[in-house]
Amino acid sequence: MDIHNPSKSLRKQLRSVIEKGLQRDYQEGLKIAQKITEAWESGALVTEDAYIALFKELQEHDKRIEQTYDMRGSQYFFVISILLFQGTITEDDLQPLPEEVREWILEASKIYSGHI
Repeated sequence: MDIHNPSKSLRKQLRSVIEKGLQRDYQEGLKIAQKITEAWESGALVTEDAYIALFKELQEHDKRIEQTYDMRGSQYFFVISILLFQGTITEDDLQPLPEEVREWILEASKIYSGHI
């Protein structure tokens, strides 16, 4: 298995797993926005403060997404390992992948957590 140059069919499978993580990160961004909006609607934040908080929080969230999702094919294995380590995806999300690939990703995510 060449982790830096996966086959076209494997890249497609890996992108599918990455897409699950990306959708979950987008949902998290929307939850952040919702929390700020609810604080504004309840009067806990004035309009300007709510707008600034929303802008800053989403900017930081977008920055993390940009740093996490390196979409070069040679980085897919590492991106998925990081997503697993962060808890963005679960082991169940890896099920469509070949066993050898799942094992590599699981081991790599342990390295990130320091449990190896």
